Order: sequence, then C-alpha cells, then structure tokens
Amino acid sequence: MAVFFVLVGMEVKKELFEGALSTYQQAIFPAIAAIGGMVIRL
Repeated sequence: MAVFFVLVGMEVKKELFEGALSTYQQAIFPAIAAIGGMVIRL
C-alpha cells in the first residue's frame, strides 16, 4: 500500500510541474474539488 501512495505522489508531482496542472487556471478547479470532497466526508 505504501508503494501505491508513493507512485500516486510521484504522478501528482509530475502533473503539477509539467503536466495538465502546471498552470494556476488549470489546477484551481481540481484543487477546489479535492478540498470539497474532504469537507463533505467530515
């Protein structure tokens, strides 16, 4: 399971630096959706 989270973390880092989430305008909606998903779980 730890390997899975390491791989997911590496993939997210890659997307943040050179992929689809590299600009603020492209990254804001997924970030808000992720935060909203965590808030709903509370």
